[in-house]
Amino acid sequence: MNFAKILCALICILAISPANAINLYKVKEVDLDNLGYKQPVYRQKYSDSMHPDQIRIDFLGDPDNFPYTSKRQGSIFYELFSELFNDRHLYIEITYPKKDYQAELYKFENNISELKGVFGMPFYNSKYSKNVYVYPAFADIGIHLITSRDKNIDIQTKEDLKKYKGVYPKDDKFEETVLKDFKRLGILERETFDYAIEDLLTGKVDFVVASYYRSQIKLYKLGLMNYINYSLTPIWKIPLFLKVNPRIAKTKNIEYIRQYIKSPSFKQKRDRLLANILEIYREKTKGVIPPTYINSLQSVVEE
Repeated sequence: MNFAKILCALICILAISPANAINLYKVKEVDLDNLGYKQPVYRQKYSDSMHPDQIRIDFLGDPDNFPYTSKRQGSIFYELFSELFNDRHLYIEITYPKKDYQAELYKFENNISELKGVFGMPFYNSKYSKNVYVYPAFADIGIHLITSRDKNIDIQTKEDLKKYKGVYPKDDKFEETVLKDFKRLGILERETFDYAIEDLLTGKVDFVVASYYRSQIKLYKLGLMNYINYSLTPIWKIPLFLKVNPRIAKTKNIEYIRQYIKSPSFKQKRDRLLANILEIYREKTKGVIPPTYINSLQSVVEE
């Protein structure tokens, strides 16, 4: 082995050592909505010159499902999956559609797409699709019960929800079987989360059902977190999977991703990053003035 080959081997060893791990993500803060405070934005960094042996797999992401995926704010999972690059030079890129996400999903499921996979896909039993889910789920969307602080409702099972008036926001992310459950239990649709919470805090309904992280972020933005309670555990869970083209489903790289998702370290880091998101919003939204309807709520409580 000549000197050039020895030098090349040493460079490759150093490139994958923990001390020289490559960060494929960055976090910055941007005033996305002119709300007077900064929100975290996660971005991927990619370069063709990072490593000569790198493998890139593009996954389609929902453009509006932060903190899992978002065209505007990115995904906390960039940080988690960037470890695959340092261990195996495997780079996961989450891409977003230029126009219609559902149209891209349709093409993927009907095998008329060049997409290799979808990131954050709830389970659907599609008889036409030949695509393959990567088990286990890499995350769950927990659907919680939200009530006002001044009112308790007695719930032992989901069936008890029929005794109360409840709504869910249309702009949240729910899987089809969960929506069917809402209909069966008499939980009505509201156009947005803001309207649903206003109904709750002005006494028009007894509860709101909403996804945990998405709803908490919105409540912090509205300055309303101190006015509500969450159920201790989710009433529904929507698991999120990677779903891949059958051509790559049984490759070593997909199997490596599968084993990584199953590892305790992945789960610990995932939960830490999700908790960090809420802490960021908790700190950044201090002093946000709640909507004016809160005054009417307070007057009712005082009476």
